[in-house]
Amino acid sequence: MLFLKKALINRKAQTLAEKRRESISLSQAKNIIVLSTALEDNDQSVNKFIRQLVEEGKNVLKVICFVDGEKEQSSEQVVSVGYEDFRWNGAPNSEEVANLIVNDYDILFHVDEDINPLSIYMLNKLKTKFKIGYYQERYTDFYDMMIMKQDDEKSKSPLDEMLYYSKKI
Repeated sequence: MLFLKKALINRKAQTLAEKRRESISLSQAKNIIVLSTALEDNDQSVNKFIRQLVEEGKNVLKVICFVDGEKEQSSEQVVSVGYEDFRWNGAPNSEEVANLIVNDYDILFHVDEDINPLSIYMLNKLKTKFKIGYYQERYTDFYDMMIMKQDDEKSKSPLDEMLYYSKKI
């Protein structure tokens, strides 16, 4: 049943064409959402990234997608989302996800290199003016700005580059 639910959520996310395109600078942004998949190896760098945004006076909400395993308890600044938060047809099953979808955000940072069905769904359903993520050719329609990950030793961390370029807008 989980396979069917994943497939339907993925299909629903792919067909969502409603997208408001607007450009907003990081200095103008007030409400920022950081979308991440629950992986322990990226949690520390993501939390550092969020701290930098908060130090700049931004209201930051972190949304964690739990693709595998148990999801964690949500808190005021962190919302945990899992497949159990959606009905079989992709509609939100929890009040928490429904509230996420109705609120407006200025900028969304998708900080994962890989995209999963939950991330795609959230990218399409969250009402944001500007979406930033890593470059992947087949997902260019989901973002307003994409950062290409550099493999050389001289480059900054990808999250630092996201922050750097978002300040240049």
